[in-house]
Amino acid sequence: MKTLKLTFLFIIISYCSFAQKAIDSTEIFQILKTAQNLKKTKPDSALLLFKKAKMAAVNLGDKNVIMHCYYDLAYFLFTQNKNKKSYILFVKALNLAEELKNDEYYYKSKVYIGTYHLITSNYNLATEYCIDALAYFEKERNYFLVSGICLNLTFIQIEQKDYDSALEYAQSSLKHAQLVDNKTYEGKSYLNMGEIYLFKNNYDKAKFYYKESLRIINENNLAGFTHSNINLNIANVFLQTNQADSAEFYINRVDTSKISTRIKVLLNISYCELYKLKKEYNKALEFAQKVIKPANIENFGNLKKDIYLLMADIYKKKHDYKTAYNYRLQYEQIKDSIFSNQKYKIQNELEIIYESTKKQRTIDQLSSEKEITTLKNQKSRYILFSLIFILVTLILLGALFFRQNRLKTKHTAIELEQKLLRTQMNPHFIFNSISAIQNYIINNNPLEASSYLSDFAMLMRATLTNSSNNFITLQDEIKTIENYLKLQHLRLSDKFNYKIIISEEIDTEDYFVPPMLLQPFIENSIIHAFNNKNITEGLITVTYLLTANKLIMKTEDNGIGRKESTKNTNKQHISKATSITNQRIELLSKKYKKEISFNILDLKDSNNTPTGTLVQFTLPIN
Repeated sequence: MKTLKLTFLFIIISYCSFAQKAIDSTEIFQILKTAQNLKKTKPDSALLLFKKAKMAAVNLGDKNVIMHCYYDLAYFLFTQNKNKKSYILFVKALNLAEELKNDEYYYKSKVYIGTYHLITSNYNLATEYCIDALAYFEKERNYFLVSGICLNLTFIQIEQKDYDSALEYAQSSLKHAQLVDNKTYEGKSYLNMGEIYLFKNNYDKAKFYYKESLRIINENNLAGFTHSNINLNIANVFLQTNQADSAEFYINRVDTSKISTRIKVLLNISYCELYKLKKEYNKALEFAQKVIKPANIENFGNLKKDIYLLMADIYKKKHDYKTAYNYRLQYEQIKDSIFSNQKYKIQNELEIIYESTKKQRTIDQLSSEKEITTLKNQKSRYILFSLIFILVTLILLGALFFRQNRLKTKHTAIELEQKLLRTQMNPHFIFNSISAIQNYIINNNPLEASSYLSDFAMLMRATLTNSSNNFITLQDEIKTIENYLKLQHLRLSDKFNYKIIISEEIDTEDYFVPPMLLQPFIENSIIHAFNNKNITEGLITVTYLLTANKLIMKTEDNGIGRKESTKNTNKQHISKATSITNQRIELLSKKYKKEISFNILDLKDSNNTPTGTLVQFTLPIN
């Protein structure tokens, strides 16, 4: 028993004297480094660390650190195929890099923004970003990135059927990959060159480069390549040159247990082509029928078109002209549909180019007007110098005023933080909690005492830690509120119950809120709302929901209402909580240019009888 008391006192002293400082830039970069090391082995842990670093950087307010956090998290999400989220973060990193004049991260971000546009088939924007980044990294002699960018540009030119330009980029990619001994990019370059020569109907060179790609992959045991796809490409070269036996050899090398749905479709098409070449039309049709169902999958339009044309040709050779005609008709319909989609896409890209050109013309026009204005101003140089002197003086005075105002704001924030901490660490609550723990110990309930003590220590630590941050995750906020309610309920279980409601669409890790906005009002409900013998089942409901791009946080009780509760109690604490909350909201809204609304409503029934109090905060989700 004595040991338990000593342990209790030690923990209370430790937690009450602990106040975590804001994480500085050195610690944030260390977190990023640890996350980088965990990317491959423990991606979930790495993601949590990247998010922690980003949150700490936002609280710190250092734009350079925020830029690094945005970029590193974006790159990690990109490797996890979360392209949309990574794109948004890369754009943020690019904007900060441009503001900070950090060319390295500016052009690195452009590489991955261009890659995103490539993935989403927006080839004009992809080309613009990639070429801009290519010029920079060629100048910096970063041959690794030069090779990677050239791979992107090769793919873009292949898709746009400009095979000569595609071949130039593929050769550049190969050359720079060899300079840095990057076997992965070297293998991809050979593979792209095989594709290009296949489209150019140069089958000998296509076979050579495909086989070179396979050689690089096998010699270096490279991951990220599909051997089956390359074997199919080589088989198709032989099919194009009517070499059935060689084509069959490479088709049979495809490992059907390790291929995607698309490769299965391509494999069946190759078998269909093979048996058509061997004039075994029934077997060819068997494989064609296997393709029709999976070929209906979204984005397989070209494959479906090809198989219908192939079936039309097979039925024609079987002299079944009616069936051949029907499949030819389906081929033409799909072809027209694809053409319409491409036409719409081209039209959309032309509109983007037009708007970009229009914007550039406006800039050029403004530049011309600026030159004219400069020439006119040269005639009034002495007047201009006088105006500049006055302007500089005003700026200096304004800067001095701004500095004084900023110091005043900072002082107000520190003072408000101290007031907030005092309202959250209510001495009566701390004393009553310690008394409750002491009661458990006296009554020989060590397990209950230990549990209560642990919860109390966690709440103290969370309160001290969170009070030093302007924002914390919604997840941490909910945990702290829940812990507080749990402790109060353990102490006053006969007085009230509580429940916490979180809307299903809220991912609590993705939202940041000011800490402990609701806590002072929850405490008011516990202390004042249920001081009436008629209220036998007190209930406090805490709710978090999303509506109209806003995050709603509210606490509601079924107590006697504010007016009744102030008759027999001192309303100083309630007024203090409201006043401090209003000051916090005003300060946060001013600092972050975001509107936060705060309302207290007296709930009444149809007879105008008080039925409780509702406190609601409305915060912008961005």
